[in-house]
Amino acid sequence: MNLLKSLSHKKIIFYLLIFFLFLINFITINNFIMDNYWNYGFSYNIATGMIPYRDFNMLQFPLSTLILSFIMKIFSHKLIIYYFYSSFLLTSIFYFIFKMHGENALFGILYFLLFFGGGGYNALSLLLFLIILYLEEKKSSDYTIGLVLGLAILTKQYLAVLIIPTLLSRDWPKIWCRFKSAIIPVQLLLFYLVFNNALTDFLDCTILGILDFGNKNANMTIWLFADVILIILLIYLYSRTKEQKWLYVLCFQIMAVPLFDAYHFLLAFIPVFILLSTHGKKAFKMVNVLFIIATIFMFVNNARDMLNYFKNMNFDRASNYYLTSESEYLNEISSIYEKYQNYPREVHFISSNAYYYKLKNNMKIDKFDLILYGNNGYDGNEKIQKRIEQIDDAIFVVEDVKQLNKYDQTNTKIVDFIKKNYNKIGDLGHNFYLYEVVN
Repeated sequence: MNLLKSLSHKKIIFYLLIFFLFLINFITINNFIMDNYWNYGFSYNIATGMIPYRDFNMLQFPLSTLILSFIMKIFSHKLIIYYFYSSFLLTSIFYFIFKMHGENALFGILYFLLFFGGGGYNALSLLLFLIILYLEEKKSSDYTIGLVLGLAILTKQYLAVLIIPTLLSRDWPKIWCRFKSAIIPVQLLLFYLVFNNALTDFLDCTILGILDFGNKNANMTIWLFADVILIILLIYLYSRTKEQKWLYVLCFQIMAVPLFDAYHFLLAFIPVFILLSTHGKKAFKMVNVLFIIATIFMFVNNARDMLNYFKNMNFDRASNYYLTSESEYLNEISSIYEKYQNYPREVHFISSNAYYYKLKNNMKIDKFDLILYGNNGYDGNEKIQKRIEQIDDAIFVVEDVKQLNKYDQTNTKIVDFIKKNYNKIGDLGHNFYLYEVVN
């Protein structure tokens, strides 16, 4: 189906307005979210010649990162390109929701998409999932559905569970057709990884690293219990109706694992909301109210951080990135880098915000810049400690672990290792300290 032909001029204007609404939202309200800097940073690394997993670590499968890096190579390396890309994904999500279920689901979905601030691979995961639902509803070609399934898996490894509805159909010709087309993008990725000598690193980061990530980042929160209740509801709906769409949506709840926070719960809840919106006015009103309450709760929960960033919002024309919060310690970090960059002395960061600090100062990303639990492959702690012990002479900028909030994913064991074994030589303020690592 030609999507452009199905759009009138008025609808095109409408979706352009939605696009710019998302874009403005990224640049203002959701500009501070660190996930955006990580996702942008991964693509920036590739666009500047680095190979994922081999030269820098990341946990997710690379489709979204590769797509954005290609766009950045064509247009620009600026962060605004990431916001354009993410705004396009969210607008596309909005388009498919409207196309599948009309106006019923639009209010709540738009409300959420404006405030959850997520772009990158999570947005692409949701978009591909909605496309799968749409293709299934239209009884499209199995080859097409299989191809989109393959792309979804390459976006986030958890989405491999989306093959379950196909397998449970026990329609072997269908299964074979979908498998043949799904394997095409997988083969292309394997060729890319083998060609760049990154296959082992890929398996270590994305498969074995999941074990550490799940063990260290799982949170017992109200969202975990909300997701359990939601899963029970979906199991009931599927067992009663035997409709494949409920099984798909049940599988998509894997998106909430293992963080179980507001962001991931609401992300996984969007398809549930869409389907329930068509099940009578009473059900729609109840779910709509709960959805909006949950979104408001998430928004208010982040309001203090937003206000702090609003106070110092700034467009830094001297650099390649749209930035916030120009502060003293960022200038200190810049001066440290300038001091040592002409000497055989490395500068590394141990902080969940390392990507932001280094991109701000045009510093090269390395494998110390995402020291988060589960993001360094199997037995990540031991691996990082050995890497530190192999350094001859370096300066580490370390964020004080005592000041981290309970949701921060920084690997505190690595922080403790540096504090215990190396000398502190400076204090940047804002809970950042300098350590001299000499072996």
